[in-house]
Amino acid sequence: MKNVMMRTLALVLALLACFDICSAFADDRTQDTYYYGGTGQDTIYDVTPLPDGNLLLNGYTQLGRANKTQLTGKGHPTRAWIVCLGPDGSIQWEAIDETEGTTRYVTPVLTTAGEIAVLFYNSPSQVNTELAIHFFSLDGALLRKVSLPLEAGLVEGRMTDGFVFYDWEKGYSAASLDGTLRTVELPKEEAVMSSHVSAMIPYGDGWLVTGSQRIKNGDKMVACYDHNGKRLWYYTTEELAKGNFSDVVLQPDGTLLVNWYLSDRETGLVQQSRMICLDAEGKWLWEMPIPEETFGNFAVTDEGWVFCKNWMEKTYTFIQFTLVGTDGQIHQQWQAEKRREMLYGSEMFTWNGEAWFHADTERQSNRINDRQDEMELQDTMLIRVKDCALVDK
Repeated sequence: MKNVMMRTLALVLALLACFDICSAFADDRTQDTYYYGGTGQDTIYDVTPLPDGNLLLNGYTQLGRANKTQLTGKGHPTRAWIVCLGPDGSIQWEAIDETEGTTRYVTPVLTTAGEIAVLFYNSPSQVNTELAIHFFSLDGALLRKVSLPLEAGLVEGRMTDGFVFYDWEKGYSAASLDGTLRTVELPKEEAVMSSHVSAMIPYGDGWLVTGSQRIKNGDKMVACYDHNGKRLWYYTTEELAKGNFSDVVLQPDGTLLVNWYLSDRETGLVQQSRMICLDAEGKWLWEMPIPEETFGNFAVTDEGWVFCKNWMEKTYTFIQFTLVGTDGQIHQQWQAEKRREMLYGSEMFTWNGEAWFHADTERQSNRINDRQDEMELQDTMLIRVKDCALVDK
């Protein structure tokens, strides 16, 4: 009996030790999902793989996590928040700016000097009171802060070693990393509206973007600009202009990969989907039809392209991932654990060669009571696709 008790005690201690180690990987975790956040609202805008193999998350937090006091009060108080994760999901370092207000970190740029430059906003009541660039080293040290003029407007996206802004009245401007703000002479007929800042990515000394032309009834295209806003090239056709392009993926060989899809205007169902490959100058190289159920942003792996589909049934959210091979056929599917959670801002990304999924989520499990001072309750989550259950064909 004594031996049995000792073995049982050893097993319990081992399980507790395992729980402590696993819980250190994230604020909460299930079989296939890592959660980061606490009892307030925590939002991540961007997920950025770093050259050292880690992953950068940036957004804001209301704290209430990791034994920290939750922010309360009027005006939706937040703290600008950066989290760096290791390949196993563990927190390597995090930075929480102490500025009081409604603050956030958006749109990081990995500079040619090997630093992380990220925009800092303080916008109580949706009115900017501070705009700056904060620089971090890859190991999380805050190196310096560079102020930007408030009239820069809202960030449209990233360029190489800088940011692009847009103001409806003043048009485009570009901010260099030294804080210099200059007007970008970009005619309306050459401009592209991006639906999300991640659609504008650094390319050459300028940027690459997918979106809608500001004229011609919003026709869709892929376009490349230099650092002065001069349009170097654009790609579309009469057929493609009526569909949608995903974000562009830069491949190691210098070519560009983008998904194009066409939806029925009445039903919203996708009627066509295809992968298109362009060279560095926007010239068509090849395209391949793929199943209509696979469309939008995707993650690239050695096996092919991973797409995501999520839907709700009877208060449950379902998330399914589909691997399409380079032959254009479905090779494998996975399904994440069903959950009673609403998803916001979902996106696929590739991290260390694997397919991952990010979304912000309103979780039942982090709700202390039904009202909780009427504050929103939201965490950010990451799903590792290979940890999900395989779907039988």
